[in-house]
Amino acid sequence: MNLPIIKSPISLNSKEFFEYIWDKTFLDNNNIIKTNNSFFKPCILELDNEIIIYADIPELSEENITIGYEHFFLIISIKNLNITNTALNIASSNASSEVRRIFYIPNIDIDTLSLNVEDGELALSIKKCI
Repeated sequence: MNLPIIKSPISLNSKEFFEYIWDKTFLDNNNIIKTNNSFFKPCILELDNEIIIYADIPELSEENITIGYEHFFLIISIKNLNITNTALNIASSNASSEVRRIFYIPNIDIDTLSLNVEDGELALSIKKCI
């Protein structure tokens, strides 16, 4: 039985490493680019004195969102989702779930957190510590 020789990612040159990461991240088993249907894709904007996080969260309100900050990790959780299964890739149509995003953001003042949810859009602002 002839098994392919697979190099460790550590021993790859830069071109091989890029191709390895590209294949593992963006291609499925048939070498077709993966589609990402995941829910709650945030965008982060870092300014001189503040961090702003935006995300589309259709059909949800502020009551569904929990925010925590522990050991320099900002944790945003959205619970009790009542959206379609295709957006979450859930088998059951009556399933409730939780989606969580975790960000390493040191030196922020969590007491300055400002959260706004309007028309299916989340906007979160946190001041940096100086």
